[in-house]
Amino acid sequence: MAKKLTHDTDPQPREKMTVTAADVGELDLGQMSPEKIVRAIERRCRGPLAEGAQETISKLLADGQLDEARALDAASRKVCGQDWNEIVLSHPFDGKSHETPCPKCGTLVRWTAPVFQVA
Repeated sequence: MAKKLTHDTDPQPREKMTVTAADVGELDLGQMSPEKIVRAIERRCRGPLAEGAQETISKLLADGQLDEARALDAASRKVCGQDWNEIVLSHPFDGKSHETPCPKCGTLVRWTAPVFQVA
């Protein structure tokens, strides 16, 4: 069984993360449906930022203080926990960027839809 990875569905631009086979173990993608592939990574809404936190986080990022900005971001959020895979699965697998408010807390979330090659 593949281990679950958590992917932050953060409305702020972040560095891209590449998930490799070593991260999730060996998967025979040919035997898995796109839904199962999407659900192999747990995606949860992180919730809204506390008022005023965005300005401080932006200043930290501008100063190159990534760890501090990440810590403040995590501490300043009211965790929502909405299963974001439901939203990903409700959109086409077109590789395009999407921007959708969370149905539970209203936080604007941006993500890029996966693309699945069909043989």
